[in-house]
Amino acid sequence: MVAPRDKLFDLAADAAREHAKAISPQARAYYSGESVAMDAETLKALRGSIAKWERVVSTGASGTSYADCALCALFWAADCIGCPVSQRTGESHCDGSPFEDYMSERHELRLGSKERTSDPAVKEAAERELAFLKSLLPPPPITMLPNDKHPGPACSCRECLRDYPETP
Repeated sequence: MVAPRDKLFDLAADAAREHAKAISPQARAYYSGESVAMDAETLKALRGSIAKWERVVSTGASGTSYADCALCALFWAADCIGCPVSQRTGESHCDGSPFEDYMSERHELRLGSKERTSDPAVKEAAERELAFLKSLLPPPPITMLPNDKHPGPACSCRECLRDYPETP
């Protein structure tokens, strides 16, 4: 038998999910199992998180806090619904990502949350997290120039390939 308190929690969770689906294409995609193009705000946050992990890898700084993660700033309060990490792993709070290995390595060394380290195992775990985050970037758009020199969508010359547009 489910206790009344559990029923209330389930009702509140259902209401929160329905509200998220009503306002967010990422949340609708999350609950329906469909994919959706990454919006500019999410792409900017993903780039911010990549920049954080580039710092962690290059300086040995701590990457343990969600407070300095751009993706967490955007998605943490919604239990990670719509976060590209959560969409890839199917879990919230970076569970199932290389971040878990990173935290385990730091924990084994008994490092404080703000301590820097040059430990090779921690650096390797941070590099895996960085590579994972980079793998979440959407593919760059291919822009075709309007002339006969370029055969079509399969063209990959330097003129046709464009990097991601910068977001404000």
